[in-house]
Amino acid sequence: MSNGRLQFFNLVKAMREAQREYFSTRSHEALQKARSLERSVDAYIKRGDDYVGCELDKEYFDKGCERFNKECKGEYLTPSGKTVKQLTLFEL
Repeated sequence: MSNGRLQFFNLVKAMREAQREYFSTRSHEALQKARSLERSVDAYIKRGDDYVGCELDKEYFDKGCERFNKECKGEYLTPSGKTVKQLTLFEL
């Protein structure tokens, strides 16, 4: 795991711990800490770094990419091998 990904996951872990502390104590200090960490996590995500793990096996990697493109980008691979993009929620 790269150093950037490790930092991101550690930041998410700290955020979740701060959120749990806030929900158990409802203290203002815990809320501020959780919000600060949430903003940091959001900044990492907006920066566009790739935090998705990948398979080493080519077949599983290709299937994972296909699933990601389908779910996140609305791209579908037809049986003929052509890629189509879903532009609306209810039409293909």
